Amino acid sequence: MQILSFFDNETLKSAPVFSLFQRHLDTADGDNFFQSPGFFELIGKVSGYEPFIFIAINEEGAVSGSLMGVIQTNGSGPKAWLSRRVIIWGGPLPATAAPPVQQQTTQSLLKTLK
Repeated sequence: MQILSFFDNETLKSAPVFSLFQRHLDTADGDNFFQSPGFFELIGKVSGYEPFIFIAINEEGAVSGSLMGVIQTNGSGPKAWLSRRVIIWGGPLPATAAPPVQQQTTQSLLKTLK
């Protein structure tokens, strides 16, 4: 499994995997606005928020899951560094698959956060 990382909207939209990612969102159970490209674009314009998205690609080249979130900071200097936190609205979004595959995908996405 390969995990692709994106930190800005232009790079995400120009990536070859973007259409596969959109198809994944259309078919995955439990998706919501907070995991969409529209939210990724919107939150990237908000001061103090740095969006990220991890997209898991399986051995067949299909999207097996995604994880979108933001790094939020307050202030500047040491205060900004000490107040940094990751917010993930909606959690990981594995593709519809057998539970062991979903679990492996979720674990791989969460390990990428470290």
